[in-house]
Amino acid sequence: MPTAWLIGMTIIMVIIFFSIAWSIVQWSRNNTESMCSEEARVVAIDDRKSGMFVSSGRNSLFNLSREYHITFELLSNSERKKLHVPVDGHKTIAEGDEGVLTFQGTRYISFKRHQAKQEEDSDSSDSN
Repeated sequence: MPTAWLIGMTIIMVIIFFSIAWSIVQWSRNNTESMCSEEARVVAIDDRKSGMFVSSGRNSLFNLSREYHITFELLSNSERKKLHVPVDGHKTIAEGDEGVLTFQGTRYISFKRHQAKQEEDSDSSDSN
């Protein structure tokens, strides 16, 4: 039994090490990229929920987390970019929105919708 435990812990430690290493590599790559701002359209919004339940004796904990990934299509060359967007950053973005996407490598910086789209939305809701 101790051998199986040791193998299991080794596998877990290797997975944690590679996850941390990959995050550092991705962070470093993003930092070397220049910041770009391009006209883009929102083509998909992915809302992922994940949960973890931990119980030890009388104490138990359930942690629910959400991740938002938005796929943007760059209008200049039809390239698609799927970017992780902070929880508070996705609330004003809807599929079909067009505006200026600012990103650095795979890092989302901001998305500013075009004013005409916002005015059309408010005009259609006023007429109803």
